[in-house]
This record gives sequence, C-alpha cells and structure tokens, in this order.
Amino acid sequence: MTVLTVYACASNTSQELPSNNKIANSVSTSGATARVIKHAMGETKVPAQPQRVVVLDTAPLDAALALGVKPIGSSLPRTDSLPAYLGDRAAGITPVGKTPPNLEAILRLQPDLILGNTMAHRQIYDKLSQIAPTVLTAGNSTDGQWKQELQLYAQALDRADAVQPLLDDYDRRVAKLQQQLKTQPSNIQVSVVITTEGWIAFYTQDSFPGSVLQDVGLARPPAQDVRGKSWEQVSREDINSIDGDAIFLLSVDSDKVPGSFTVNQFAKDLLFSQLNAVQKGQVYQVDAEVWHLGSNILGANRILDDLFKYLVAEKS
Repeated sequence: MTVLTVYACASNTSQELPSNNKIANSVSTSGATARVIKHAMGETKVPAQPQRVVVLDTAPLDAALALGVKPIGSSLPRTDSLPAYLGDRAAGITPVGKTPPNLEAILRLQPDLILGNTMAHRQIYDKLSQIAPTVLTAGNSTDGQWKQELQLYAQALDRADAVQPLLDDYDRRVAKLQQQLKTQPSNIQVSVVITTEGWIAFYTQDSFPGSVLQDVGLARPPAQDVRGKSWEQVSREDINSIDGDAIFLLSVDSDKVPGSFTVNQFAKDLLFSQLNAVQKGQVYQVDAEVWHLGSNILGANRILDDLFKYLVAEKS
C-alpha cells in the first residue's frame, strides 16, 4: 500500500438499510421551501436552511464549517479522529465510519442533507438518497477544484451568500503574501513531496496544494508543472523532479505510514542530501492532513499560513 492509501477513497456497496430507511428522506424533502440543486449525479431537492447535515469527506466538512454550518455527522479520514487542523470547530460531530461510511450510523442521525463526492460515494448514492437528499461533487477537491466545490456545497447548505467574503479574504491573504516575498513569486520554485519507506511522490499543479501555490504565482519544478493528475510517484533516483528552491515535505503519521521521513531524515538521506533545497536548508515539514486532506477554504488558508511562515518569516 502506498502512502496516499491512508487517505484513499474506497467503495463498498454491501451495506443494506433497515426497512424503515425512507423515514428521514420523506421528512427532509417536504415543504414548499425546498430547493433544487444541480450536482454531479443530477438534480436533488434539498430543504431550505438544512439543520442536520452529514458530510462524507474532509472537503465538505471543511467547507461547511467555514460557511458557518456545523454538521451533525462526518466520516473519518482515519480511524481515530477528524483532522486536527479543524480544532474546536469539529468538536461534538458524530463519526459515521470511514470510507465507505456506515449507512446505519447515518440513518440514526436522521439527516436532512448529505454531502459527498462521486469518487468515493457514487456506488452508494442511491442508498444515501433513501436516507436524505444527497449532493455529490464530481471530484473530491484533491484535483485543485476546491473553489468550484465550495460554491456547490454553499448552494446545498443555503449559504451561497457566504462564499464570496471567504474567497475575498483568501485573495487578500494571497496578495499580502505576494507583497511580502523578497522576490517575484515566479522566481521561487516550490516542490511539494510526500514520502514513505522506499517510496516518494510529488504533487502537481492539478492538486489541492498545487492550486494554492498557483494562486500565489509560485513556480514549480518542470516535472510537477503538469496537468491531468494530482500526484505522481517517482523513483528515489529521479531527484531532479523533486528539487526546487524550497521543498515542502508532507508529514504523515508514522503509526499509519511507517517510514515517512522527517526533515532531518530527508536531509541525511544519501540521495536527497544532494538536493539544492536540502543544501540551502530550505526543506520544510508540513502537515499532510492540511496539505493533502484539507481540500477546501480552511485548509487553503492553513497552507497560506505555512507559506507565510517559511517563505516570509524565515527570510526576514
């Protein structure tokens, strides 16, 4: 198993709903104020101002919290907890399993709206829709399309008016970062790398972190400046593909992914020690839960925090 399988989306359609599975759906879609939302699976009637939302990925969880809606339930990216970067915002949210989620656990919460994505939940969409109105995005934001998906989540949550202020604040922070850099962003080549024992991959332009770096205008190594995929595994010897002026090394829980390098381990490695960024002391360890899992506006702002910390503060 590769390192990204820690966060991978599995699929399983073996779960069956109890015989009373349509109770929640019949209640949640009633009323004249229901709205029709177009999404990756078609059109779904959802209630105005949903009150009992269940999210099935970190991206809609991140987005909902940013939009001022606290879900009552969420799937877990790992077995033990929701992403730590969400802090107290996520306190009290009931877990409904990993991927695939536990359908009975969702049913017990009696949601009036379920948010997910087709990559992980297409095969159980019909069953989810029996529980409550379900809206799925085409991707899961790891492809860098988080702004579009934020718009869809906001429409489903009846919080469309809250999106632009969030994006405006994000854009102001991007502009501030650009102003505080010592040189033009395009003069700084940034590499984004994740490792485990005997295995290494980089994130491309078409990834969640890649989209934030692109917003800032930071350059990428030629191998990482590609489209159509969010990450690519490379051999240890292909060190040119992961070098740059700065390397952001995603830190993964070593209990989940044995062999994931720390900065010190990376810098002492016989091959990686030859990298330009290593020799300049510009390898920075960052949280994979943010840079890989975050996948929406709160995670994007946390990536900006890291860019301020390492590209501005450490250069002052």
